[in-house]
Amino acid sequence: MPAKHDDFWDSIAAAHRLEDGPEPDRPTLTPDPLESEPESDEEDRADGIFSPQFVQTTGVHEYMRTCREAKVVPVQQFISMLDHEVVSLKHRGVGPVGGRAIFECLRYNKHIQALDMEDNQLGLNVDVDAGHLDHVCAALRENQVITNLDLSYNNFAARGCVAIAEALEANGRIKELSLRGNNMGDMGAQSLSNTVSKSAKLTKLDVSDNGIGNALKENASLLFLDVSSNRIGEEGTKAVAEGLKENQTLRSLQLNGNPIGDTGVMIVIEAVGVYCSVRDLGLQDCSTNKTGAGIFDPLNPTGRYTLELAKPFDVELLKRLKQLDLMDEATGDDNFMNVRYNGKGIDGDIQEWPVAETGVLNFDYVSCKRVPKDARAQRDEVFYSFRKELANPALSEETKLLMLRSSATTHFWNCAQVRQLLQLITFRQRVDAVVMLFRRIVDLDSSFYAAIYTALKPGECAALRSRLGAPVLRLLPQEEEEPPADEGDTAVVFLTETDGGGDGGEGAAQAQAAAKEGDAV
Repeated sequence: MPAKHDDFWDSIAAAHRLEDGPEPDRPTLTPDPLESEPESDEEDRADGIFSPQFVQTTGVHEYMRTCREAKVVPVQQFISMLDHEVVSLKHRGVGPVGGRAIFECLRYNKHIQALDMEDNQLGLNVDVDAGHLDHVCAALRENQVITNLDLSYNNFAARGCVAIAEALEANGRIKELSLRGNNMGDMGAQSLSNTVSKSAKLTKLDVSDNGIGNALKENASLLFLDVSSNRIGEEGTKAVAEGLKENQTLRSLQLNGNPIGDTGVMIVIEAVGVYCSVRDLGLQDCSTNKTGAGIFDPLNPTGRYTLELAKPFDVELLKRLKQLDLMDEATGDDNFMNVRYNGKGIDGDIQEWPVAETGVLNFDYVSCKRVPKDARAQRDEVFYSFRKELANPALSEETKLLMLRSSATTHFWNCAQVRQLLQLITFRQRVDAVVMLFRRIVDLDSSFYAAIYTALKPGECAALRSRLGAPVLRLLPQEEEEPPADEGDTAVVFLTETDGGGDGGEGAAQAQAAAKEGDAV
């Protein structure tokens, strides 16, 4: 049901930082008080009776009254935190009846700015049409204090999310909202999209794991959007790309776990690289078959491609690469290298080769476009965060290469940083990683040979020379012009840089493990 200009805007993890400038000020929902129940300050109570100030500013009497009427036991933890700015009640199982008392209290509370109500079954088996969510909606309309609200995994379903979205239209303070895992579907998402498009305050929205297909219109203030695990396919990705063309505020877009496939990944990478301000793009577990090296990025097209000529998208991709090749002709270097059709080399220049209607075309494409003079290497804190993600032992090598490709869409590195990233890639994939990052290295001419090339095995060096050709040969001493070596040669162990934020012991262990793996091949 994609409208032409529908788009998806995101929230990633709270640990991610913005590339440009500090994160917006906001309360943080990091404390989880489940293991302890903090008590209110002693001056707020007198002989077990609430003080007048506590009563006047917290809504405690409304909470106690509603609990009595509903015949539910008050949550003492909630009472003790009514005068706090940050309250976490996740995984408490308060249910729709207990939730009614809590949200009735929030209509009067003047302290709570950040509330986490994740996994409390607030919408379980409720009849929305009968008004069973009116207490939640009334609190959202009337509360003028809360800025951060987490309502994830509460079984609101489509009608519940529609009601909540309508109530949010009257709230001008919510900056961060999570409705993750509420099975809102397209109907709930479409209603939410109308609210999002009108909100001038909302900067972070998480609607992941909701089974939506398209659904959020352009928003001028949203910085983070997470639409992971929402059954978004190739067509939905096209709608995302259309929305990205017009958005200049989004910083983080998470599409993880959506079956967008190879074509969808390339569509969104191109949209991010060309049109908008996204600096953190999540594309893990997106049903892709190509490795990161075979994903086309018009800003960084260097890579190894496998094109199925029976597919119109692949044929169009070949046309685009041939156009880039013509634009690079002045350099005198070959952009298309190692071209093979159905396993056999082709005769002559690929520009003159008649494209077949079927079959498989393999080749390496090497861009001659230089790094812009004003390009800067990734900031240390951003780099260390990305490296930590890449070091996750649960990630496959294909996922790691895809993460490198998507990150290379918007970031540059220096050789020392690339050397550290290569420590996290196994022997057989390191050449692919170097090829992808080659034209995104800011100090390529001065440091590539010493920092990167000498750290590769002889077989890897030979493969790199074959795949990159003249651009890499210019960076090497003449004595490096040697015949290809067997890939089973002894590995050169990486040395870990110690630059304050590094992980010397961990990096060394990873390097040794990579070396042993290479020796065993």
